[in-house]
Amino acid sequence: MSHSLAARVCTGSCVAVATTLVLLAVSGAAGFPEIALLVLCSVAVGALAVTLPNARRRTPVPVPAPAPRVPQPAAQVADYTPSRH
Repeated sequence: MSHSLAARVCTGSCVAVATTLVLLAVSGAAGFPEIALLVLCSVAVGALAVTLPNARRRTPVPVPAPAPRVPQPAAQVADYTPSRH
C-alpha cells in the first residue's frame, strides 16, 4: 500500500528538520556557508528517506513457478474377447 503524497512530504520534511537540528548541534557551524551546506545535506537525506522506501515497494514480488503437471494415466481399455456360444 502506497502512502499519500501529503504523508510522504511530511515524512521528508520531518526527517530534514531533525537531521538539520542534529547536524547543527553536533558541528557547531556558525557561518552562513557552513549552515547552508548542512541544510542542503539534510534536505538530501529527507528526500532519500521518502524515495528509497517507495522504490522498494514498487519492485514486483517474484511469483513461484507453477508445479509441473503430473501425466494422467491412460484410460484403461477393457479387454474385450468375444465369447463363443
